[in-house]
Amino acid sequence: MTAMLEEVNAVLMSSDLQGSWLSLNDLNSGNPDTGAGTKWVPQYSYGAAAITGLTNANVTLTPAQAMKKRIALADTLTANVQIIFPAWVGEWIVVNNTSGSFTVTAKTASGSGVLLLPGSKRSLATARTSFNRVRASRPPRSVHSRQRLHRFRRC
Repeated sequence: MTAMLEEVNAVLMSSDLQGSWLSLNDLNSGNPDTGAGTKWVPQYSYGAAAITGLTNANVTLTPAQAMKKRIALADTLTANVQIIFPAWVGEWIVVNNTSGSFTVTAKTASGSGVLLLPGSKRSLATARTSFNRVRASRPPRSVHSRQRLHRFRRC
């Protein structure tokens, strides 16, 4: 898929038809699914990216993989591995289904990373350079639990 676009903010469907790309440049002729990831940003995506075959080599996600908000990692690690994300502003849920006594680090090319232990699931956010863990929000307490807590305090 190659497109020559006349204006900024043009939108193209992804090659798997499960998302769309937003152009950041005038006359953008790059392929958003396979390009360097600098002229396009994901506008919407559906589904997950499965990254398999992880053993001992670092993996740079393609834009088509990184546009998915859920990334699943799998295989048996024989060394520590880095998963390198594009320098986008975004959030991902990374599920580390790898096995072995090694770790995975999620990072951007120039930033620091977050360690992902085998069997873990993490919500991560980046503002282009370094990843941060996103704390899971707790559901609000019900009215009944607040009333019980209030009664307990009065005793």
